[in-house]
Amino acid sequence: MTPDNLLFVSQYQKRLKVHPEITSSSGYFNSPELNDQINQQVLEFDDRVLTSMHFHQFPFGLDQELISGLVIDHTVNRLAELGAYPEILRFSFVKNKHLAKSDLMRLMAKMRDYATQYNISVIFEDVLNADSEFPEWIICASAVGAVHLKSNLNSRRIIKGDKVIVSGAIGAHGLAMKNLHADLEDQYELPFDNYAVHRQIATLLHDFGGLIKFIKMPFDGVNSAFSAISQVTDLKLELFQSKVPVLDTTKHVAMLNDLNPVDLDNEGAFLCVVGQQKAHEVVNKLKTQHHGRSATIIGEVTV
Repeated sequence: MTPDNLLFVSQYQKRLKVHPEITSSSGYFNSPELNDQINQQVLEFDDRVLTSMHFHQFPFGLDQELISGLVIDHTVNRLAELGAYPEILRFSFVKNKHLAKSDLMRLMAKMRDYATQYNISVIFEDVLNADSEFPEWIICASAVGAVHLKSNLNSRRIIKGDKVIVSGAIGAHGLAMKNLHADLEDQYELPFDNYAVHRQIATLLHDFGGLIKFIKMPFDGVNSAFSAISQVTDLKLELFQSKVPVLDTTKHVAMLNDLNPVDLDNEGAFLCVVGQQKAHEVVNKLKTQHHGRSATIIGEVTV
């Protein structure tokens, strides 16, 4: 956590404390050894959380509206898996010789416009100069969010028999699939899952409160998310692969690249761990939402 981050939240005049679980794109860890291997932290101060810097890299040729959606929704989703609703997003940029100031200003405007749909304040800070030869955007992001009043997310509450629910179809990350097979763009209308899930999660927390024990964004794939939950709980999880909802397009792209869809990147779906008594009620609630129509139970805590 840098001094900038601390200054960023000083307006709240709250005493900061390190969140008991450290987060990264690969999961939550209590192990000091694992904590030493990652640079990202979550700080908790009273009823708010602050995510530390994370980085995004995109080629200059990628559509700026797509970049805006991917960056902002990813940042919002990092807060959402902590049970927090976004309040402030903070961005800075690394500028190299390939980047014109006019391009940067256009991207900033598109990012601000995209964020307005969520009523989020956006702060643009440093533009750092770099001598990189690579024509790419490098965007640094962090965020402050308000924790839902009914949230009681804690991996220590997970027990044998709990169910793992996915909120919708997985592996629908069109950008990731294009990187796997660029020629497919002309053949298939690949989906983009740059969808922010914070409203879905807020609805679940409002209706079920502490019955939602844990939330995990499968940024690096469902398999990776299951491993992360298992690691932090020291429990074993069984993944019901045949139950995982996957779009037909996703299945085809994965097959062409000899990949399992449960290993593909995800942004527009989340996993939640729920006690077995209420799992079906949670699934039914998710199914009432547009992005939750494919929600289902895909796993169980076994040991």
